[in-house]
Amino acid sequence: MFKKILFPTDFSEPGNKVMDYILSLKEAGVEKVFLVHVVDLRGLPEYGPVTGSYFDADTKTAFINTSKMQLEKLAEALEKEGIKTEVIVKEGIPYEEILNIADEKQVSLIMIGYRGHGFMEDLFIGSTAEKVIRKSKIPVFLIK
Repeated sequence: MFKKILFPTDFSEPGNKVMDYILSLKEAGVEKVFLVHVVDLRGLPEYGPVTGSYFDADTKTAFINTSKMQLEKLAEALEKEGIKTEVIVKEGIPYEEILNIADEKQVSLIMIGYRGHGFMEDLFIGSTAEKVIRKSKIPVFLIK
């Protein structure tokens, strides 16, 4: 049914919960998981003004390398359970890159976590998750 899953993560607690769901789907035929993190340098004001300016190469490299190491830890846990993985780190606008990767890898499901603490926050899921849900051509499993 869902043989290839795309798991985009921002390494937050809701994202960590997705791992449990992925492991539970192993018995349902999951064969491969694409672990994805999109480095969105536009949203990191502590590293420079959010005016569309670019960060220096060392800063970009540090963010990309850190993200890759975190994804590799998740991949290790999944592979230990017999699920093949592929780690993908991209730079760009998160929802656009997530949808591009989903198309490119021909995944059958996107599993994404989100934070929601109250009624109003549940109405407005979060910009990345909301855009992925709205624009995706494949099923999206949203985990709170």
